[in-house]
Amino acid sequence: MSPAFRIGARELTVTGPEIPLSWIFTMLGLMFLLTGCAGSASRGPGTAMTPDQIDPAFPARDSLGKDTLPATAIADTVLPGPSPDSSGLTDSLAQAKVLKSRRDSVASRGQEEPLVMETADRMEGFRDRGEYILRGGVVFTHGELRLETEKAVWIREANLVLADSGMRITNRGSTLEARSGRYDKALSRATAEGDVVVRDSAGEFELIGRNLIYDRNTHVAQLFGNPVLKHFPESDTAAEADTLVIRGEVISYNDSLSVARAEGKVRITRGDLLIQSNRAEFFRARDSLLLTGEPRLNVGESEVAGKEMRVRLTGKEIRSLRVRGDAEAGSLEKGAAGIPARQSRVWGDSLFMAFKKEAPDSVEVFSNAKGNYYDVDRPEYINEMTGGYMVLRFGEKRISSADVVGGAKSVYYHFDEDALKGRNSAEGDTIHFTFVEGKIDEVEVIGKAVGRYLAKEADGPGAREPSRKESEESAPD
Repeated sequence: MSPAFRIGARELTVTGPEIPLSWIFTMLGLMFLLTGCAGSASRGPGTAMTPDQIDPAFPARDSLGKDTLPATAIADTVLPGPSPDSSGLTDSLAQAKVLKSRRDSVASRGQEEPLVMETADRMEGFRDRGEYILRGGVVFTHGELRLETEKAVWIREANLVLADSGMRITNRGSTLEARSGRYDKALSRATAEGDVVVRDSAGEFELIGRNLIYDRNTHVAQLFGNPVLKHFPESDTAAEADTLVIRGEVISYNDSLSVARAEGKVRITRGDLLIQSNRAEFFRARDSLLLTGEPRLNVGESEVAGKEMRVRLTGKEIRSLRVRGDAEAGSLEKGAAGIPARQSRVWGDSLFMAFKKEAPDSVEVFSNAKGNYYDVDRPEYINEMTGGYMVLRFGEKRISSADVVGGAKSVYYHFDEDALKGRNSAEGDTIHFTFVEGKIDEVEVIGKAVGRYLAKEADGPGAREPSRKESEESAPD
């Protein structure tokens, strides 16, 4: 069994074979001299020792000048001297508690916290260089941060720890694991390399990458080397497909704000949602994404693009999205019995889309609004509309009505079953469209109304349909 004894508020555990009791008393006597009990008037009760004052407590060095101590090291140790009216260890322990309370008080006021080496199975090092090698169950703490590894190099004067045999850091419930890494107390920064995995305290986020830099002051972790961020759904019954997955060249995560940022060839997936952009930010509190750098979104049969995009999510589904700058959206309405498939598309300076069950519920287009739609099996007959503002409403994944406001113009083709009857063009302040099964059923022009109908010529010699040229000439500008 390894003997243990306490000095002040610290416990020193010595590993190895049984140690004679006389050796322990010799060590205690040496510690007694070091604390100023043997006539040292230069240091009063409770005075902190410097590293040079602590080092003489180690056994003598070997011929290489290397300390060998198979024991726990003590960092930032405070060895209180005896009170004038003290007669034993009891007062020393009491003074140690007072000193600990003072240190805790200083830390609570935001003052600098020490880097403390808590435990290690074995320690060896160079005293003159202040470098030590620690092996087995190595633990360091810095405030709330805790670093664990099986092997570390401790550069004491620089407050630097190098871990090369696995590293695990916990801080306020979040964890960081990697093959190797380092912690710089002066910068409050941790770096990690190889199979890096970070998890937040709530278990909602997981970050994976090759390399990481974590700043304890800003609570920001940066991942490199094919980084991946996963945001898990809150429901215990949610499927893996419901997980939001973000990939990019660099991913940053603020574990205090629960905000993630990805840059460079960003790719985001959740269910059948696919987003690609140059940069993305995910805000956990609002369950929303801010996308910049040519963002493009695909969900179901819909596609949206623009210069900037904000996406609101609910679980695995899109709730809404707003697009600014060169906004464009398209949607494919699948065919059914007797109803052809239709493709629709809108453009504008900006647009807003609301979704319901992963399909568009409404689309609003602002400034320079343009739109068209056509039957997939008749792509040459394109119905068009333009205006200052446009709104399209959907029901059962098909367009049900539309309004074009402000200099509204439209051109649409009139079919009876599969037979083309003619082409209708209209202009006005406002045009309202009503659709039945995806086809125009009624058109109402309000304010400065102008309409023109070009019928298909009757069957017989010279019979023809409205030409493409005629369609283009009568189409709105």
